[in-house]
Amino acid sequence: MRKSALCLALIIAASAPTVALAKSKAKPAPAPAPAAVDPNENGRKLVLNGLSQIFVPIQSVVTPKPAEPAAAPAKPKKTASKKGKKVG
Repeated sequence: MRKSALCLALIIAASAPTVALAKSKAKPAPAPAPAAVDPNENGRKLVLNGLSQIFVPIQSVVTPKPAEPAAAPAKPKKTASKKGKKVG
């Protein structure tokens, strides 16, 4: 009984600093200040989206087609070797 009580007392004494640190760190960090909000942001997005509905199709019609890459030079044809044929 004495050994178990002694072990229990040592465990409680050892965990006391941990509990004290946990209580001191429990405070949450202050919230950051809110950023300035532009009340006209949605109106600007609406106008830009409306203009892109006109600009993008016109851009696709007006933009020239890319140049086609030049064809690779033709390889010379292989001829039959004359080795082993009788001339005659």
